[in-house]
Amino acid sequence: MNPRLAILIGVSFLVVGALYYFLPATFGGYIDWAGLTMLLFLAVAMSIMFYVLLAGSPREEPGDPSGPAGH
Repeated sequence: MNPRLAILIGVSFLVVGALYYFLPATFGGYIDWAGLTMLLFLAVAMSIMFYVLLAGSPREEPGDPSGPAGH
């Protein structure tokens, strides 16, 4: 299990949120605060969900005859 993958998922949503904020602020557009808030909560939720999925998935050890590679 690599928890850095879960962090990468959360960071990708934060990057989209930053673009969602800075592009309208730069070009004089309207900043949608509700959308930014939802992206923040989505980043947290997706990171936690992906971490739980990684932690709960079975690990396949090299040379383990009980795994799919051993059949």
